[in-house]
Amino acid sequence: MREQANLVLVVGGGIGTPERGADYITGEWSAEYGRPLMPVDGVLVGTAVMTAKEAHTNPEVKQMLVSTPGIPAKGDDNDPFAPLGEQWVPSGQAKGGVTSGLSHLHADIYELENSSARCGRLLVRVMKHPEELESRRNEIIEALNATAKPYFGDLKTMTYLEWAQRFADLSFPWVDETYADRFLHLLQRIEARVTTKESGEFASLFASRADVEADPNAAIAKLAETYPQAGKLTVTPMDEAWFPVLVREYPKPMPFVPVIDNDLLRWWGQDQLWQSEDSRYSADSVRIIPGPISVAGITTVDEPVADILGRFEAAMVKRVSAESASADKTAFAQLGAAVSAEEFIRKSPNISWVGHLMANPAYGTANGDANYEIRKVAVEGSVEKYDLDIHLDTFWDNDPDGGASKHAVRDIVIPLNVDGNESGLFPVVDRDRLPEHVYRMLADTAGIGNTAITGDKLTAMPQIEEVSDKTAFPFGQAHTGYTLSANLGFDHEAATGGALPSDLVPSRIAPDALVGPAWPAIYAALGSVYVNGFPVIEGLLNAVHLDHLIELEVSEDELLKHTGERIELTSWADDYFESASGRVVTIHVTHTAQDGTLLANETERFAIRGRAYSDALPPEAPDYGGIEAEIESTPRRLLRRVKVVAPHEMTAFARTSGDFNPIHTSHRGAAVSGLAAPLVHGMWLSATAQYAVQALDEKGAHYEIAGWTYNMYGMVQLDDEVEISIERVGRAAHAGMVLEVTSRIDGNIVSRGTAIVRAPKSAFVYPGQGIQKQGMVLDERAKSPAAREVWERADKVTREKLGFSILAVVRDNPKELTANGVTYRHPEGLLNLTQFTQVALATVAFAQTARLREAGADIWPAYFAGHSLGEYNALSSFAGVIPLETVLELVFHRGSTMHHLIPRDEKGRSNYRMGALRPNQFGVGDDGVREYVESVSKASGEFLQIVNYNLAGQQYAVAGTIAGLKALKADSARRVAEYGGKPAFMLVPGIDVPFHSTLLRKGVPEFRDKLDALLPKHIDYRGRLVGRYIPNLVAVPFEMTKEFAAKILEVVPSERIKAALDDPKVWDSYAEDDQKLGRLLLTELLSWQFASPVRWIETQALLFGSAEQGGLGVEEYVEVGLGNAPTLANLGAKTLRLPQFAGRDVTVYNVGRDEGRVYMTDSDSLVADDDADDSAAAAAAAASAPSAAAAAPAAVAAAPVAAAPAVAAPAAPAGAPSGAAVADIPFNASDAIAMLLAYSAKVRPDQIGESDTTDTLTNGVSSRRNQLLMDISSELGVASVDGAAEATVKALSALVNKVAPNYKAFGPVLSDIVRDRVRGLFGAAGVKLGQITKRVTDTWQLGEGWASHVVAALVLETREGASSRGGDLASLSTEAASNAVAANALIDAAVQKVASDKGVAVAMPSAGGAAGGAVVDSAALDAFAAKVTGADGVLASTAKFVLNQLGVTAPVADDSADENAAVVAAVEAELGCRLAEAGRAALRRAQGHPVRRPLGIRT
Repeated sequence: MREQANLVLVVGGGIGTPERGADYITGEWSAEYGRPLMPVDGVLVGTAVMTAKEAHTNPEVKQMLVSTPGIPAKGDDNDPFAPLGEQWVPSGQAKGGVTSGLSHLHADIYELENSSARCGRLLVRVMKHPEELESRRNEIIEALNATAKPYFGDLKTMTYLEWAQRFADLSFPWVDETYADRFLHLLQRIEARVTTKESGEFASLFASRADVEADPNAAIAKLAETYPQAGKLTVTPMDEAWFPVLVREYPKPMPFVPVIDNDLLRWWGQDQLWQSEDSRYSADSVRIIPGPISVAGITTVDEPVADILGRFEAAMVKRVSAESASADKTAFAQLGAAVSAEEFIRKSPNISWVGHLMANPAYGTANGDANYEIRKVAVEGSVEKYDLDIHLDTFWDNDPDGGASKHAVRDIVIPLNVDGNESGLFPVVDRDRLPEHVYRMLADTAGIGNTAITGDKLTAMPQIEEVSDKTAFPFGQAHTGYTLSANLGFDHEAATGGALPSDLVPSRIAPDALVGPAWPAIYAALGSVYVNGFPVIEGLLNAVHLDHLIELEVSEDELLKHTGERIELTSWADDYFESASGRVVTIHVTHTAQDGTLLANETERFAIRGRAYSDALPPEAPDYGGIEAEIESTPRRLLRRVKVVAPHEMTAFARTSGDFNPIHTSHRGAAVSGLAAPLVHGMWLSATAQYAVQALDEKGAHYEIAGWTYNMYGMVQLDDEVEISIERVGRAAHAGMVLEVTSRIDGNIVSRGTAIVRAPKSAFVYPGQGIQKQGMVLDERAKSPAAREVWERADKVTREKLGFSILAVVRDNPKELTANGVTYRHPEGLLNLTQFTQVALATVAFAQTARLREAGADIWPAYFAGHSLGEYNALSSFAGVIPLETVLELVFHRGSTMHHLIPRDEKGRSNYRMGALRPNQFGVGDDGVREYVESVSKASGEFLQIVNYNLAGQQYAVAGTIAGLKALKADSARRVAEYGGKPAFMLVPGIDVPFHSTLLRKGVPEFRDKLDALLPKHIDYRGRLVGRYIPNLVAVPFEMTKEFAAKILEVVPSERIKAALDDPKVWDSYAEDDQKLGRLLLTELLSWQFASPVRWIETQALLFGSAEQGGLGVEEYVEVGLGNAPTLANLGAKTLRLPQFAGRDVTVYNVGRDEGRVYMTDSDSLVADDDADDSAAAAAAAASAPSAAAAAPAAVAAAPVAAAPAVAAPAAPAGAPSGAAVADIPFNASDAIAMLLAYSAKVRPDQIGESDTTDTLTNGVSSRRNQLLMDISSELGVASVDGAAEATVKALSALVNKVAPNYKAFGPVLSDIVRDRVRGLFGAAGVKLGQITKRVTDTWQLGEGWASHVVAALVLETREGASSRGGDLASLSTEAASNAVAANALIDAAVQKVASDKGVAVAMPSAGGAAGGAVVDSAALDAFAAKVTGADGVLASTAKFVLNQLGVTAPVADDSADENAAVVAAVEAELGCRLAEAGRAALRRAQGHPVRRPLGIRT
């Protein structure tokens, strides 16, 4: 009677014959040892199938295995070391053609006696006697050369050409691509050695592996032809020493021994077994490792494995049948005493499904179970055909009609065959009948028969149509469609994003909402894939959804414009790909609107698991939904973190998404796939994550997804709590951010999404004069090659054409300069003279924009405008329609024209000035300010005109005569006094030209001619200006229409525009030629601009206003200007505070001030870290709660020695230096990765060896390895770490330190791990991460690096359970600290653990001077400290005493203030800061804050 039904006992080793296998199945093997029968459940067969037909073993090796007699299982061997009653081959000997040797790891192995085995024995001997390496060198080389891993040869005797030829002879054909890589590097090394070039770089003959991979001999011939000396020069000692380094360059060993040294056994013994499968090598030369007993059972070559296993099975059945005299001899009785086919099916734990065993859904059910109905459908000979019909439970079962009116997958039918004449077989799925049932379930899963959430009635699966292009569409295409209904986004969000926190406002629709209506098309394409005449979906129940990709070709607004339309779907499948994960099938779907607009591209990848016909890994799915964009990595920045709870029931999502897969909606459906309960749809979490990204938060932030790739790594159970983290990891050049969206359950990653989000609707604006400053942005020349080039070009053109150096003007701001015979002077420097100002600012703008564009930080398309001069800068640098050289000359002449248009006296003085007016300070609004200025002008008889409309009601620039501005100042002052406002007018110093006033109109014709002469002949008006450029003159987007031309005429008397509009023929002549019309409009806009007011109020209203307000709805407003003078950014921020823009969330940047934001080099988290230790907040909390501290003295007093911590801090060695005297230990990227490796692999750090790889640490499990590699990249904040997968731990450490030299503990992955562990260890004690750091840095006085190492030790050395490599994981206590004393003791123990690991002695400073290394009791030390530095201690009392002696009363703080701080302030006021600092230190002690060093008080 079996006692443990849940255990299966399987044995292996030495079971080489069917008879021996039967001994173990019946238990007879134990009788020989005088024991009762001990049967096992199964046997492992290894050696016996080494010569099977399916084995890759070399035919010659197969024959040698057949010819090897082996040793008998039993015998009279009197060897006292042999197992009881057994035969064996002693170490170093050979018996029956088998020898016993050692591997390169010194592990015992059996192998066939041949030249390889003899060589191995010799090398083992020599390794034990290294002095023989030289004396037996010739013998060793001879032995090596008889094996498949020969000695490469003595390089010092070879020419460079012979070196290369020997490498190719021994390595080609390459069994690993890294062989070719090493060959390439060898040839490049040889080239460098034999080239005639003395120094510097040279162009290699072999630029990449592709140049040498296909034909190494041709590469060698090319080398010899180009460098004949390579065949004459012998290899130098330096290159001879380098060769082992080349061989070790990659983990895959080379098939030769490069050098004879003390590591000889390892050189030879590594990576040999594959050679027994390579026909290049003889059976005598390769290592063959069968069992010495089992090899005797090998009698055939190329016998099918099924026949070999059949012989074992037959022998076992025969033996068992013979011993069971009372057994029912019918075939069904062989399994659980079944007496009928139905009972046989129900008692079979497994069924055979298309070549592999899977769990039987009906296993253990009772005969007649209505939920698992078994129907006999036919008999063919001895084969009986049955349908296992699994009636699925649904959410609607308790409805009055049993749910019949609701769509669901009701049945899964599995067709089974049972042969009543054969015993020992499992029920087999009938492959011929299977497709019918699978296709029916596929249709049910796709919702056929249902009315979709979009209102579409789904009557049948889409039909597959053949396509002539078999390469692109090997299985044809399916065509169908759906209605983009108004409710689709809302209903989809309710079933997914509805789980988000209430402070997030979901978007109107998410990309995944389009996936639901596409399931019929997806499943139709999946069903079209055939493999050898059978549909790939015959394994549907074992299908895994690997990846989901969707790329939206239109914005959310543009998509929703198609609401109510029918969207056409086209789907198809790529050819399948055989992988270790199963057959990978890729499905493509396009979503197209009725007008032909492509709305979305969708890709779904499935793995149909079953037999693995390949060991290849599935290719990685492209990131970002497959969008091809230039991606620039940025520092990681956490943008958002939310927690959601998975649904309790998935039916709502099934109805909304259209995916009725029963694995998610039915318990019995889930059981078919071996699950205990339904799973959450993977697409539910994908959609929820999308809504988490796109939702609008309280700060107005939201991110619209353009492309999305979703990889599923783990299962999500019903009711799971999922944490979704959204991080910026990069930037798409000239576009939006790149996000990584990670979902975790209990800290384990279950999915990862990568997204490119659309750039916000942006405007780039350029300021005018007034911001200039000596040396402005010259530092950017060092930051950006593009900016440096701009300055060099600008300096060249100003020197050649204008007669001065703009670089010198900006750098030195000279007060006098002669250019082209004209001398210019200004008392405050020429940067204040308009000609030079404009050229300098144009260069600055062009350089700043060039740097933006170089970094991909500009956005296109975007709106753009400029304030006054800034308009030229925007057109030239941002729009790119005016070259740098042209715009510099243009603005110089513009400035000169403006300067000379105004009459001046003999001293060069003009009668004009400019002032700033704030009419809101005397009650005049925007609608009345123009009338007010005109009234003052009229009353005074002087010229006054508003020339800059900057900020509605609040800021205007007024040009006028000196007398006129005096009158304006006086009148505004009078009105301010009456109104009670602040001063409303001030003169702008340094300006004596009435810029943008009508007084300058007389200069328009001349400047227009200059413009026409200098502007490029061809400008892309429609591509660069239309709808994007907002001119000063009209403050509306540039258009090439009559209406736009009329707007110019409304504000200026342009004769050219008037002539064109008055005569239709003239207009038509312009309209027929874009260049002619565009030039007319642009020259008029710019020529009249300097003589017309700047309409910035209207420009900002247009940019900031919502669509409902007639605005453009800009979301991001970027001033390309100086950080120290963010003029337009400040105006924008103030404008946005006006009532009409309430509710408009616009981000305002200045590229100089906000460089980190604009260039995305910032890394500060937008998520409040609940573990962050805010010292100020902690101090405030302590100060504001003195009563709580005073109310608990008894508790503190009762804590001491009796409540000693669970972990006592190890005593420091006698005489150990204090922390202050110990050097810091940096916590580098390699330390972080070592921590991550130990944590992920569940091993102790000391159990990781230098030669370990990510593969060995994950035991070769690809999914774990891939996750680990992804975590490494995430932790370091880099896109990837090239070579990490193959690198040893030693090499990986060097690699990560190189790619992340500025790593700072901890990154996003370890931060989560640390946060969770610190909570678990110290949550009850109220200790947070910052306090751990403080104890290490303040109490122990150790560096920041020490603090990180201590935190790492607390995470790694307190883990419960056993290491996967043996022993306990923990070296510190795993118990959570319950109070501060226990917490401090655990931290102190971690400090000493780190010190011990680093070989450093360290003591807490307070104990550093104790005699004999004694440690002061911390409780006693605290008590002493309280007497000296406590709230009522010596120092605090002294401070109060000093104040009393001076006749100063110690201040009494109010309830919310810090009393101690008030005392310190009073002392400082009376006696100075030094004594006050001593008092402050005392008071900090009283508040529980450590002081880094003792302070003395001098009197």
